[in-house]
Amino acid sequence: MKLGAIGECMLELTHTDPLKLSMTSLGFGGDTLNTLIYASRLGLQSYFFSALGQDSYSHWLLEQWSNEKINIDFVTQYANKLPGMYAIQVDSVGERRFFYWREQSAAKEFIKRSDPKELLKHLTQMDVIYFSGISLAILDDEQRYTLLNIIKALKQSNKIIVFDGNFRPKNWKSVEQARFWSDQFLAYVDWYLPTFEDEQALFAVKTVEELIEHHSHYNIPEIALKDGENGCWLISDGKRKQVAIPLVVTPIDTTAAGDSFNAGYITARIMLQKWGILLQEM
Repeated sequence: MKLGAIGECMLELTHTDPLKLSMTSLGFGGDTLNTLIYASRLGLQSYFFSALGQDSYSHWLLEQWSNEKINIDFVTQYANKLPGMYAIQVDSVGERRFFYWREQSAAKEFIKRSDPKELLKHLTQMDVIYFSGISLAILDDEQRYTLLNIIKALKQSNKIIVFDGNFRPKNWKSVEQARFWSDQFLAYVDWYLPTFEDEQALFAVKTVEELIEHHSHYNIPEIALKDGENGCWLISDGKRKQVAIPLVVTPIDTTAAGDSFNAGYITARIMLQKWGILLQEM
């Protein structure tokens, strides 16, 4: 089965010593691309829908993605754009601070410069379509409406729509704007993979019970709620089940922790879907 992800991947600057801001390496990262890489390593056919420039860094990124067996047939390259870039500072307990340079990011104009009919045609070749709140945040309103119409059409074609809210306040003009667009897309989602901390900030809920009540009107078939050391909550038909983690550890770096969870969940659910097993039967 084919997994297609829509989003942005950026160049990543890494510090050896965050206090001295010394650089050691150039890498890459982005929430949907991270999930694709982990899913590819788990055996899924993974396709990235995004855009880059035509510069040497963009060519390097394409090479790295191909090395991870990510299909790049649907990655567009623009002559006058570049990849976005960010730096991460990691503190003593593994938490991160991000600094972004993404004004010239090609991915911000991917939907605008794509032919909607062609993009829908390509996405229809996928079995599962995955995107995130960051995928939405980098777009302008016109592009968000275009993507929303594409998602509606994919839903009508019985494709599985997967969404991780991944709320990052700095990426939005306001919480209200992020909440509005989340509302629009959640109505068409099959598997929702949020983080409880993000949901608390975005929807002003304090407990899992409040979250379930708030999200009930979306009629989302499956929610897998990531809740840190509390493990994960599986929510379906208003019922919930907590899945504890076997061992609580002190993180060194939490980068892509949620993205790797999403890849594992999506891969497992695709396998169960292939075998005809529903979540309610588990």
